Amino acid sequence: MTGREGCYLKHFYDRAAYNPSAISEEDLKVHAEHYAQPGGMRCGFELYRTFEADVEYNQSVVRAMGKSRVPVMALFGEFSFCKDY
Repeated sequence: MTGREGCYLKHFYDRAAYNPSAISEEDLKVHAEHYAQPGGMRCGFELYRTFEADVEYNQSVVRAMGKSRVPVMALFGEFSFCKDY
């Protein structure tokens, strides 16, 4: 992936974003520059690698302590991945 961070991110955004055109070429360039830093891609991969463990942890906390009592406002659009929550 070294040296091809922009290609990777463009591929990812084009397939996962609801509106890929919302990410400008300048945005892509900035993201790629950050991911090109030492450890940048590894950190990005680790975020997604931990999703399943995060779900298990969060469920165990809810079972042990109940739902959070901190007031929260969450907004989701019609096409959000989270619309069923």
